[in-house]
Amino acid sequence: MPKILLCGYYGFGNFGDEIMRDITTEQIYKAFPDAKVQVLLPRNYLKRNNDKLNINRANPFAVIKALIQNDVLIFGGGSLFQDVTSFWSILYYSIICINAKVFGIKYILALHGLGPIRRKISRSLCSYVLRKAAYVSFRDEDSADLAYEISGKRFSHFADMAFLLKEKAQERTKHPGQKNVVYILRKTDPKIINELKSLVFWLKDRYNANIYFYVLSAQEDFDLSYAFALETGALLANHRTIDNMMSDLARMDLVISIKYHGVVMAACGGVDCIPVAYDPKIESLSNDLGLKIFGDRTYEVAARIMERTDPDAGYIEKIKVLYNNAAEGMDELIIEISKCLGYMQQ
Repeated sequence: MPKILLCGYYGFGNFGDEIMRDITTEQIYKAFPDAKVQVLLPRNYLKRNNDKLNINRANPFAVIKALIQNDVLIFGGGSLFQDVTSFWSILYYSIICINAKVFGIKYILALHGLGPIRRKISRSLCSYVLRKAAYVSFRDEDSADLAYEISGKRFSHFADMAFLLKEKAQERTKHPGQKNVVYILRKTDPKIINELKSLVFWLKDRYNANIYFYVLSAQEDFDLSYAFALETGALLANHRTIDNMMSDLARMDLVISIKYHGVVMAACGGVDCIPVAYDPKIESLSNDLGLKIFGDRTYEVAARIMERTDPDAGYIEKIKVLYNNAAEGMDELIIEISKCLGYMQQ
């Protein structure tokens, strides 16, 4: 029975990270049906869910014990190795990698984002982690280029594994004459938030649109989203699972998202989207999908979307390419896990 330990920013209520945990776990069980998969999670999450299987990520003794007891360690997606939010992030994950090497456990970094990395010590730690990994792949070319700059090694890059959400897309359920718009918010420039509020009132006045909001990170985004809803009359779409969210998305005409994975989710669900670019990764994704970023011509773009008779978004073919690329990256990951487990010749 293969024993696999997963590590990432899991259990903190961030939608993008939970997608990656779910997808990685699903793919592992699909490839290795008899596998035992454990996940490093926060103590509060384990306690709230009465979870006896998984590991408290804040307990160093429990983490080391889990490393010794498992066959391979997998960091499944995300931008874990960066020092912009804090140096603690890159230090924490690097220490886990160093301990894995000490105890002879192979580790994998799967379809990651990398950086920004500003400190010299961060670059040194990251270089070590990359050079000692059994396998590394990235979710974009910029991350792969930064990894080469830091470590001197070339690594594969594919699309973000979140594009595999396309497999969960539901058949569109739009009703003639009814317009539904969903906002996906995060903290950003207050001026942009005010402009987004104005767009809500315009959509209501011109199209009698129903306005909803999704919360992709309860810890970070709920207060902002709730305040936005109080001022605009937007309704909370309360989802318990990713499947619930993808099902609800099928009735939407337009997604307006400040969050990267909100744009990905809209694309996978075949719904038109207007991204709000708060960082370069959303700009890059928007360019890949041919989306018009929120700005001076947004009302014109929104009108064109709301008045469309074709129920499918304009980037269906492009999302197929990204989905296939993400699937290719996942296939390569499964092969590398098999090698680490000794199922294939190295």
